[in-house]
Amino acid sequence: MLPSADGPLLEAGADLLEVPPDYSLGFRHQPQELERLRRVISLSRFLGGVMEALPFLVAVLTSSRQLLLANQAMRVFLGLSEGDLRQGPRLGEALRCIHAADSPHGCGTTPYCTQCGAFQTMMLAITQGRPARGECRLTFCRQGRQERLELALWCSPFEVEGHRFSLLTGVDIGDQKRRQALERIFFHDVLNTASTIISYTRLLEYARPDEIPELVRGLRNIAEDLVEEIQAQRDLLRAENDDLVPDLKAVDSERFLQRLRERFQHLAHSRQVRLVLDPQRDHTSLTSDPALLGRVLGNMVKNALEASAAGEQVTLGCRDQEDKVEFRVHNPAVMPEEVRLQVFQRSFSTKGRGRGLGTYSMRLLGERYLQGEVDFRSEPPHGTTFWIRLPRVPSLMGRPRRGQ
Repeated sequence: MLPSADGPLLEAGADLLEVPPDYSLGFRHQPQELERLRRVISLSRFLGGVMEALPFLVAVLTSSRQLLLANQAMRVFLGLSEGDLRQGPRLGEALRCIHAADSPHGCGTTPYCTQCGAFQTMMLAITQGRPARGECRLTFCRQGRQERLELALWCSPFEVEGHRFSLLTGVDIGDQKRRQALERIFFHDVLNTASTIISYTRLLEYARPDEIPELVRGLRNIAEDLVEEIQAQRDLLRAENDDLVPDLKAVDSERFLQRLRERFQHLAHSRQVRLVLDPQRDHTSLTSDPALLGRVLGNMVKNALEASAAGEQVTLGCRDQEDKVEFRVHNPAVMPEEVRLQVFQRSFSTKGRGRGLGTYSMRLLGERYLQGEVDFRSEPPHGTTFWIRLPRVPSLMGRPRRGQ
């Protein structure tokens, strides 16, 4: 029988999630019990027929959040046949979430699961006995490389012959989230920048001769930022479509860091933050795409400046590591735990709705196209450091192949 429809639809992330003390997150039904539950569900031909008729991702879960049945759309999405579900994987395990193996008890028991919208949505439905909905952002592995996934999820509990199940429905909203972020950038950020350019031109009309050089420099910096923002979004779209071709050149680390500092000096000045070069930095060289590397490090610098309070310092550095070169950006602030666990997820942002491509693009460009390693550390009293570790000479001297 279906649960009562009384009460509002529960929203994941609304601080309602409390796991009952008698519910074990690590408990799993054994294969024999899964088969028995499968036969119970199979008696309902109507349910199976409805599931197969829907174009969405649909699955039936046990009370332990194990996949019991999946419609064709879900099986195709997971790359599974119906028989592959007999071992009862949980959703994150079936999706090959990169964090599913971080705990011996699997999906739902790692620190990252506390911020997972899928886990929250399923647990709300199971523990509250009412339909719930939420959004899921996760990183998974496909053909040897990391991909990002965003789903809108609905989970509805129901009972058959005294056994509790949940019907999970998912819709891929990655394109919608990406469009929202791009609209935010072009209809808000770019418009604001263009408005600032107009303001500078008006100031030039009434400026004294001695004020003109400084206004021109400011106008040039803002115009360059506008062009850079548009080019960055163009390259991000190309990167996601596997159409971006790196333009590899010799990069001198010292000149690169100096230019990076000059590029963001006006932003640092406006936020009253000091932007400095690490006096212990190494001076070395490598082969890379300086424009893409500038996008990756530029996002690190912008995030560091925005996280810093007036009077604080952001430090740019470089380390020579034999066959690798590491660029680093440090600021004294420490991220909250809920932010740290979601940093590289596409569409996640601390800046509000419709943002969140900055840190995501760091890994997309830095790892897939520059063959580097992008990561961070954020802990007291050391603050936050982002870095990209690059090969001195890339192993693939051209466009990444699909699946790499």
